[in-house]
Amino acid sequence: MTTTMSIRELIRNGSMFGKYDYIDIEDRKSHEYKGVFISSKYADDVKKFLEKKMAKEKQEKLDRIMKFAGKGSIHKRFEDLTASQMREKKAKEQDLEDTLQCLCAKENNCTLLITNNKKFVDCDIKIMNYERFLK
Repeated sequence: MTTTMSIRELIRNGSMFGKYDYIDIEDRKSHEYKGVFISSKYADDVKKFLEKKMAKEKQEKLDRIMKFAGKGSIHKRFEDLTASQMREKKAKEQDLEDTLQCLCAKENNCTLLITNNKKFVDCDIKIMNYERFLK
């Protein structure tokens, strides 16, 4: 069973939660939809649905980014790191960005890295600045 009510009605009749599977909340004056309260018996199902939907949206965003970023892979060492874990590693290592670029280059069998960073990490891949590369 379902119903629609205002926040004020819901506050006055707290016992309504037990009678309905979900309750739509709307502003009585403007008839604007404000949200929904879901029965506790459906809460876990709704949470699972939302988590699945958010994961799908996140993957779609990553897929759109990868279209522009190009095809490549990240070294296994960095696959499961969060942003904060990467920042922590950066503090411990010489230069996280250089290290990631070297590892990605090695993983993809690159033979040359083009950078203007004069202190680029030595990773057994030839390093060249862009001016020299263009000559």
